[in-house]
Amino acid sequence: MRRKLASRVSNQWRRLAGYVMLALCACVLGLSSESYAQGAGELQQQRPAQLRRQKPLTPAQVKVLREEQIRKQQEEERVKLDQAKAQEELQKKLKKAEEEEKNKAEAERQRANRLYTEPLIKPLPGQRVLGSPVNRPGDKPTSYSVDTHVGMGAPAWGHANTAPLARPAPVLPLVKRARLPMEANQTLLLIRGGGPFPYPGKDGSTFFNRENKLPDKPRGYYREYTVPTAGSPDRGSRRLVVGRGGEIYYTDNHYRSFKLVVN
Repeated sequence: MRRKLASRVSNQWRRLAGYVMLALCACVLGLSSESYAQGAGELQQQRPAQLRRQKPLTPAQVKVLREEQIRKQQEEERVKLDQAKAQEELQKKLKKAEEEEKNKAEAERQRANRLYTEPLIKPLPGQRVLGSPVNRPGDKPTSYSVDTHVGMGAPAWGHANTAPLARPAPVLPLVKRARLPMEANQTLLLIRGGGPFPYPGKDGSTFFNRENKLPDKPRGYYREYTVPTAGSPDRGSRRLVVGRGGEIYYTDNHYRSFKLVVN
């Protein structure tokens, strides 16, 4: 009886242990099935995109993609060519501007050389051109013959009745041409070229030296020219007076004082 009872108890424990094992297996399987379902859902969500990416292209799609790549390459090459062409044109423009600047500077230098070396006024037949500035400090006073019978004391060269002029030549301050205003140098260029002058009725007219600020010379020896003044409504007060011998005088106060222009 004892053996039967012990075998029956052991069988019950075995069954109970089996039930417990089954319950544990069920729990484990439930958890694994839930995680599997989650993983399977994610895979189901990712799979269509992967399938779409991995789906082979049709010949038409391959052709379109190839044409798009060719078009992009051509566009890039065109952009590179345009940039190279623009750079080349820029270099040409810079080189041309540099050459023009050099030519302009050379022309200006040659014109300045002519301005400083050539006489402004061509001498009359038989008249000697003065080669050096006149009226420097220490120069002898200029004297010439005048006809005492001619009205207003006008000079009469070569007349029999002559008398020396007693008034000494004024000593004038010197100024270099480079120190003259820009408008004065432009006026000198106009004088050399024969115009056109801003005041045709006045420029080139006879300067009578009534103020006696310049050396005494025959009537008509001096010619006056206007040096324009920026912003002035009229001729202003600046003048250039040029003698037939090539001497140049500059005034900026309307004949009250003069300066002798030298190179």
